[in-house]
Amino acid sequence: MVIHKIREVVDDDKRFFALLAGWTKAHRHGNASTADFTAYVEKATGKDLTELWKNWLYGRSRPAADG
Repeated sequence: MVIHKIREVVDDDKRFFALLAGWTKAHRHGNASTADFTAYVEKATGKDLTELWKNWLYGRSRPAADG
């Protein structure tokens, strides 16, 4: 669900899939943390996604569909 919300934020399939390909290429034979991923996505999109992470990644319950 978090990945889909990122796709909605990016709102461009080509950029979205490039973002995912870049992430997997950068970490193909290694490890990364959630913080590494969120920082990568924010840098790649140029957006502050604090609210998305708060609601969809770190929330205690399922967020509302428009959240």
